[in-house]
Amino acid sequence: MAKNILILRFPFTSAFGGLEKHTLNLFQKLKEKNINFFLLSSCPILLVEFKKRNWPAKKTWGSKEPVTIKRVLFFPLIAPLVFLNLWPRLFYYRLFKKTKILYCLSLTEKLILTIPARLIGYKVFWIEHVIPGRWLRLNPFRPLYIFNSYFAKIIAVSDAVQKKLIGLKASRKNIRLIYNGIAIKEELDEKNKRENLVAQTKINQTVFTIGTVCRLNKEKGIEYLLRAVSIAKDFIPSLQLIVIGDGPEKKNLIWLAKKLEIGDRTQFVGFQEELTNWIDGFEIFILPSVKKEAFGLVLLDAMAKAKPIIATKIGGIPEVILDQITGILIEPKNSEAIANAILHLFNHPKERARMGKNGLERVKTFFTLQRMAEEYYKLFYG
Repeated sequence: MAKNILILRFPFTSAFGGLEKHTLNLFQKLKEKNINFFLLSSCPILLVEFKKRNWPAKKTWGSKEPVTIKRVLFFPLIAPLVFLNLWPRLFYYRLFKKTKILYCLSLTEKLILTIPARLIGYKVFWIEHVIPGRWLRLNPFRPLYIFNSYFAKIIAVSDAVQKKLIGLKASRKNIRLIYNGIAIKEELDEKNKRENLVAQTKINQTVFTIGTVCRLNKEKGIEYLLRAVSIAKDFIPSLQLIVIGDGPEKKNLIWLAKKLEIGDRTQFVGFQEELTNWIDGFEIFILPSVKKEAFGLVLLDAMAKAKPIIATKIGGIPEVILDQITGILIEPKNSEAIANAILHLFNHPKERARMGKNGLERVKTFFTLQRMAEEYYKLFYG
């Protein structure tokens, strides 16, 4: 029996974030299980990444997700056109490629194509990778989303996401919690690791380096991290911050760092495709998100490198980070709490080592890519 999957993705905006990384990791692993898959999308990020890997992908129009007032107003006019464009393609892949699974990553196809796909024999799966907020709670198409949820299997990446969906009256029996996972790579020997670190990240080994990896928008709370560094620097003269990622707030954050007089100890290095060696150079990994953090996939990358974590108690983060065991959890928007956590871990290197070791063991036990892929496989074909 052919095991073929059709993937759809028509996002409101495109960026290389957790969902994109999750999708690429998942289907790389499913490919090893002799599963074929095809991507239909308007997302330039995924289209490029699929083509890099020589995976089948086609660009097609599907309209941006109706998650703003403007998109909501135009959606009733655009939806029939989206259906007319995508329906023949669904039928083609079902008939000629023998695809039986439709994997939906964005709201557009969940609203428009779930029931039509079921009518021609697809099993429909939704991935919910962010905590439903106002974009769904106050969305006039929420009743359609809820209705369609009874005809699809919904994958929630954290219990926080699952509870929100249940609270919105999505089909409880159709929701399945599957935590994210990452591949645990073999460690380089100490010499090669240090050479790669110096060559690729140029992190000064004589300073105490903390770092973060995220998209630079207001939701990630980097401004509070910068203010925390401005507090902690008076107690840790060697403190250095590395900020990895791009986004609309980058210029504002660079300006704030200069205003706080920490521009000389803060590096904004932009998007980095390979994170391993960067994270190797951190003494502490910090994720100061202020809202909508469904899981925090990058936390697993840091834990896999045995780094202690400082993160906020929001969304699914407490499901990943165990307070005082693998890291320190704090309230959001609290620069002083971040600074105090940095100082505590700076002054207690054995505590850093203990939390880092615990984090690595936790990833190996609960958050491996192999475990995640097996759970998806069982859901798809069990």
